Amino acid sequence: SHPCLLKMVSIILCTYNRAAILSNAIRSVINQSQKDWELIIIDDGSNDNTYIVVKQFLRRDQRIIYYYHSNQGLAKARNRVLHLPQETSSALSIPMMN
Repeated sequence: SHPCLLKMVSIILCTYNRAAILSNAIRSVINQSQKDWELIIIDDGSNDNTYIVVKQFLRRDQRIIYYYHSNQGLAKARNRVLHLPQETSSALSIPMMN
């Protein structure tokens, strides 16, 4: 197999009030054939049921990481990933959803 496929991949999912579609996005990551990944969800101050949706996945899969901050816009949410502890994010990151 290709060496790049053997490394951990970080998928970055920034979200704001998208509880209605969030389950599908998370399930799409979980169902990938590549299993060495982490899903970093940055919640940009959602005031819908986003956390309730995410919480059901957090309980079942330790590869899913959730961060919440007050609504500051998509750019700030994406930049939040740059300030995460180094052990949390891999060298290869894929932004997934706006």
